[in-house]
Amino acid sequence: MQLSTVLTHEANDDPCEAWLTQAYTFDLLIIKRRYRETFGPGAGTVVLQLDGVPDGHLVYEFGA
Repeated sequence: MQLSTVLTHEANDDPCEAWLTQAYTFDLLIIKRRYRETFGPGAGTVVLQLDGVPDGHLVYEFGA
């Protein structure tokens, strides 16, 4: 399954366009739930199409 994804940042009027230099984590549970609503229980893989990421995508894999 592939999912077009947009990641935004609320800059609060800060014009800075610096590169991110620290790691961030995101809760993807809603994607896992929607996947299971569509395909049923078990392990799954979702390809997140994301601008600005090397190769243009991230792979989200989860177990049963």
